[in-house]
Amino acid sequence: MIKKLGDFTDQLFHHLKVTDLVFVDGPHGAFDFRGHKPQQIWIAGGIGIVPFLSWARTLLPSLPPPMESIFLFYSAHCAEAMVYVEEMQSL
Repeated sequence: MIKKLGDFTDQLFHHLKVTDLVFVDGPHGAFDFRGHKPQQIWIAGGIGIVPFLSWARTLLPSLPPPMESIFLFYSAHCAEAMVYVEEMQSL
């Protein structure tokens, strides 16, 4: 996912093709939800939902029962940014 922040990222979708070679950098920092806490609170805003969505898609089905209580608080300033809300709710 790429957030539109200016002319380059706004036009990227129109110019990038499936066969194009790209360089991806990141992630940066330590952002890890796997812990020994039975309840967790995740907070995301806008494009920041992407890491949580990735974890929910791949890791949540394999978590042990004590990890069932994960609460996500998400906020976005426009409807376009809410595209993954329904999927997150189902996960």
